[in-house]
Amino acid sequence: MKSLVTLMVACLCVGQAFAADSPVKDSSPSPARLQAATQLLQVLNAQKVAVASAGAMVNAMIQSNPMMGPYRDVMMQWAEKTLAWQQVGPKFARLYAVAFTRSELEDLIRFYQTPTGKKAIRELPMLATQGALLGQQIARAHIPELRQMIKARAAQLQKASP
Repeated sequence: MKSLVTLMVACLCVGQAFAADSPVKDSSPSPARLQAATQLLQVLNAQKVAVASAGAMVNAMIQSNPMMGPYRDVMMQWAEKTLAWQQVGPKFARLYAVAFTRSELEDLIRFYQTPTGKKAIRELPMLATQGALLGQQIARAHIPELRQMIKARAAQLQKASP
């Protein structure tokens, strides 16, 4: 479940503005920044991407742990309820408004309206999911090495303790 929440928050995927629209991280963005961030999320189809990402992440979790298969509908129901766009959308807008200046948000909006930007919107969620799966596969292949390293550290710690 933590992976789903993390990806959603990650995957989209992520203060009060100074009069000069400074890039300084501010905890309460101006209404103009929030409006630009909200517009960016609309251009990004963030609500649709969030739903698709939830489904993709649940599928990835089930693929990596087939015993979770019978719980897919429960996991999706939980994600749809807990991560409803009406609740998380404004929070994501705030994150973007804090991370980017109004000018930067406007630059992003212009980019994501280009053909390349539109392709990025389509492809990035799938690439993020595939990247997460790839990372899991690579990590899984090296678990014996990690176990050995942990065992060696445990032995060191045991020798060092009085």
